[in-house]
Amino acid sequence: MNSYHPSNTIPAAGILFLLALLVFGAGLGVLTFFVSKLVYLVILFPILLGFACGFIAQTAVKIGKVRSPIVAAVFTVLMVLIMYGTVRMCEYLDFKQQLRTMIVEEYGETDQALIDEFENAVLEDETGQTGLLGFVAYEAKEGESFTRLSDTDGSSGISISGVGAYIYWFIEILIIAGIALSMVIKQARTPFCETCDRWYGGDYYFGALPMSEKETVKAAFESGVFSPITKQLHKSANLPAIGFYLNICPQCQTSDAVFTAKLLSVGSKGKINESKFKEAVIPMNTARELERVVVNNDAVSVRGGSITQTPA
Repeated sequence: MNSYHPSNTIPAAGILFLLALLVFGAGLGVLTFFVSKLVYLVILFPILLGFACGFIAQTAVKIGKVRSPIVAAVFTVLMVLIMYGTVRMCEYLDFKQQLRTMIVEEYGETDQALIDEFENAVLEDETGQTGLLGFVAYEAKEGESFTRLSDTDGSSGISISGVGAYIYWFIEILIIAGIALSMVIKQARTPFCETCDRWYGGDYYFGALPMSEKETVKAAFESGVFSPITKQLHKSANLPAIGFYLNICPQCQTSDAVFTAKLLSVGSKGKINESKFKEAVIPMNTARELERVVVNNDAVSVRGGSITQTPA
């Protein structure tokens, strides 16, 4: 049977929320610039920015009811690029302001056109380019310095320059975009009730089978005939086991249900590990019948921890 696939629908409100991401990207870039003037931790900051971008974009997709993973991903990438570009632009404007302050302190009030001419002359002499591009090339040439957590007086740190700086900036963008995209695509792929115009309520656990029935479960999902798994389907099973979950519309409860099988095992500190095994979209009456089967079958004790509800 087929697994759930989003409809790729984008309502008018969703388009507005996606466009708003571009504005949020610029705002987050400005905030990042001011924070980075105080401290910038290698790798940690890109990870934090990735989660920040991901949270903002995920929220926009959820509220805007955007069910197109591709479009959501495109706007998320644009948001990340605008955010990162805004940081560079703020650094450039800060450089221009510092240069102006230095010249005014040295020579008194000076025409801005002359200051801009001097700035471009310096950048062109150092990098062969002027303006923002010249500044970025100059930054790469001078090197990017990063503060270590152990630094207390700013006397040590990490510095990379030249091609290494460009590579690091590219890696930063990849980290930020990668984290944000994983969050946004997951949200856009979340089951959605087109009838009620709302997201499904989320997976809930309702039964399990011994791990020895893995091939039977695989065949049942591929054929769409679930009767072979109902005989041993119980509320609980000894771990490791195959857990079964349903995801339905919390409003109408008549739209098709998303039926998922997950492999469950006991991890460290007694935590239950789960990994998605199979998924199918089934009629609601089939889902209710599966739940009734569980109620009618005998419950079995679980060794290693309860799986009578969705593992955290």
